[in-house]
Amino acid sequence: MVRLTSDRSRPVHWLSNEGYGVLPGVAGAMPKAEAEVDRLFVLAHNGHAVARTGGHGQTLEWLA
Repeated sequence: MVRLTSDRSRPVHWLSNEGYGVLPGVAGAMPKAEAEVDRLFVLAHNGHAVARTGGHGQTLEWLA
Protein backbone atom coordinates (compact mmCIF):
# COMPACT_ATOMS: atom_id res chain seq x y z
CA MET A 1 0.00 0.00 0.00
CA VAL A 2 2.82 2.42 0.83
CA ARG A 3 4.35 1.87 -2.61
CA LEU A 4 1.04 2.62 -4.31
CA THR A 5 0.32 5.78 -2.35
CA SER A 6 3.86 7.14 -2.67
CA ASP A 7 3.52 7.39 -6.47
CA ARG A 8 1.89 10.82 -6.80
CA SER A 9 1.70 10.59 -10.61
CA ARG A 10 -1.44 8.42 -10.28
CA PRO A 11 -4.70 9.39 -8.57
CA VAL A 12 -4.97 6.85 -5.74
CA HIS A 13 -7.84 6.87 -3.25
CA TRP A 14 -8.06 4.74 -0.13
CA LEU A 15 -11.50 3.48 0.93
CA SER A 16 -12.00 1.46 4.09
CA ASN A 17 -15.10 0.00 5.73
CA GLU A 18 -14.08 -1.07 9.22
CA GLY A 19 -15.37 -1.25 12.75
CA TYR A 20 -14.49 1.45 15.28
CA GLY A 21 -10.88 1.34 16.38
CA VAL A 22 -9.64 -0.99 13.62
CA LEU A 23 -7.73 1.67 11.67
CA PRO A 24 -5.72 4.33 13.53
CA GLY A 25 -7.11 7.82 13.01
CA VAL A 26 -10.54 6.79 11.76
CA ALA A 27 -12.03 6.40 15.24
CA GLY A 28 -10.80 9.91 16.05
CA ALA A 29 -12.54 11.28 12.96
CA MET A 30 -15.87 9.88 14.16
CA PRO A 31 -15.97 8.81 17.81
CA LYS A 32 -18.34 6.06 18.86
CA ALA A 33 -21.56 7.52 20.20
CA GLU A 34 -22.40 7.04 23.85
CA ALA A 35 -24.31 3.76 24.33
CA GLU A 36 -23.66 2.80 20.69
CA VAL A 37 -25.37 -0.52 20.01
CA ASP A 38 -26.09 -0.46 16.27
CA ARG A 39 -22.76 -2.12 15.31
CA LEU A 40 -22.37 0.09 12.23
CA PHE A 41 -18.97 0.44 10.58
CA VAL A 42 -17.10 3.58 9.51
CA LEU A 43 -16.66 4.18 5.77
CA ALA A 44 -13.56 6.32 5.30
CA HIS A 45 -12.08 8.00 2.23
CA ASN A 46 -8.36 8.72 2.55
CA GLY A 47 -8.63 8.37 6.34
CA HIS A 48 -11.62 10.70 6.78
CA ALA A 49 -14.95 9.29 7.95
CA VAL A 50 -17.65 9.91 5.31
CA ALA A 51 -20.45 7.52 6.29
CA ARG A 52 -21.67 4.85 8.68
CA THR A 53 -22.38 1.51 7.03
CA GLY A 54 -23.54 -2.01 7.67
CA GLY A 55 -20.62 -4.42 7.69
CA HIS A 56 -21.73 -6.01 4.41
CA GLY A 57 -23.03 -2.84 2.74
CA GLN A 58 -26.67 -3.41 3.71
CA THR A 59 -27.02 0.14 5.10
CA LEU A 60 -25.41 3.51 4.36
CA GLU A 61 -25.78 6.77 6.33
CA TRP A 62 -23.74 9.63 4.82
CA LEU A 63 -22.26 12.04 7.33
CA ALA A 64 -23.01 15.72 6.89
